[in-house]
Formats: sequence, C-alpha cells, structure tokens
Amino acid sequence: MRRASFARRRGLEAGGKGMAQVRAIFWFRWVFVGIGLLVAAGTGAWYLAESRAAGAAAAWPQVSGTVVETRVDQRRSRHRNTASSASARRYRYTPVIIYDYRVEGQSYRGERVWLTDDREWPDSRPARAFLADYPPGREVTVRYDPEEPGEAALIVDGPPVWMLLFPVLGLLFVVAGLLLPRFARRPT
Repeated sequence: MRRASFARRRGLEAGGKGMAQVRAIFWFRWVFVGIGLLVAAGTGAWYLAESRAAGAAAAWPQVSGTVVETRVDQRRSRHRNTASSASARRYRYTPVIIYDYRVEGQSYRGERVWLTDDREWPDSRPARAFLADYPPGREVTVRYDPEEPGEAALIVDGPPVWMLLFPVLGLLFVVAGLLLPRFARRPT
C-alpha cells in the first residue's frame, strides 16, 4: 500500500518502468531503519547498564587498602593489514594493580581497577605512567560492594561520554531511512 502511494506520488505505474527502483528504495529504507534501531538500542542499553552500575557503586562504602603489586599486562590482538592482506600482530596494554583491603576484620585481595571497564592502550607508556601513581606499599581508597565485599574497585566512574555517539548514530540511521523516499530521485 505504501509502495503504491509512493509510486503514485512519483508518477509511476504498477509494474512499469521505475518500479524496480521504488522497490529497492522501499527495502533499502527498512534496512537503514533496522540497522539504526539495532545500533541505537544495543549501545544505548549497554550505556544505560554501565551508568546504573557506576551510580550504584558510587554509594558503596570505602575502606583503606594497600597496593601489593603493579604490572602492565600485554594482550595480543589480531588486526588485518588491508594493504597486504597479511595478519599483523598488535598489542594492547592494560595496567594491573593488586591491592589488599579489610572489611569487618576479613582480608580481601582485589585486582579490579575500574568498575565499568578496564582501560587499555596501544602503547605501554600510558599504562606505565598510570601505574606511577600506584607504587607498591601506597595506601589507596577501595570501594567495595557491601553485599559482596570481595567485589571492589579503585576507580568508580561511568562509561565515557563519547560512547553516546553510537546510539545517536543509530538514531540518525533511523531518521535517514525514514526520510529516504523523500529524497529519492524520480526515475527518468
């Protein structure tokens, strides 16, 4: 029904010249809308969940802890070299801080630095620079889950604000898909 009205507005007859283009625009439109909805809903739900977790953890109790050990973990990631189609090995570097803390007389050992996500860099220098503020023996503030004191983190922050770009891009795809027929060229 909608395709027919779109075709009539464009001066096309059913089954006539240009109907293939109308069908293509119709389906392309819904592909855009579908991809946009998936991206917006998926990344928006992830961002909301991470923000809620950080908000709840901001109210967690704090105790003093002591840094036991620090290191930079190196993780391989595989990337495709587009120029030669050969696989190139690259590394990602994550700072690790191991710390001890006590809750109600019970000792715990934690490794979680960030509550929401571990930070990683393509170079080890930023990770080492981050660890310079946490030498072994330094006293740190530890936030812990009162229901599960073994769950703790040194830094409680939400997801980065730039991650909101993905739900916005998804919504732009939806709008573009809905407006696509308006900007389609009339077949000649």
